[in-house]
Amino acid sequence: MKVQQAKEFSTDARAVRVPARAPRWVVPLLKLSLALTDATLTVLSFVAAFYLRHYAAFLHRTSAGDLA
Repeated sequence: MKVQQAKEFSTDARAVRVPARAPRWVVPLLKLSLALTDATLTVLSFVAAFYLRHYAAFLHRTSAGDLA
């Protein structure tokens, strides 16, 4: 008896691709908003921690009116 070779069953990725459910601009916009939210929370946490530790404002005005 001779063994039959199996045919390769390969499908092209384009054949089974499902159409996108959201526009292409949604994911980059979501990533940008997450990055900006993260940066904002980082700055606010730093300022709050500084205030809680030293009981002083992070920026204060000098007698000349400049920020220090």
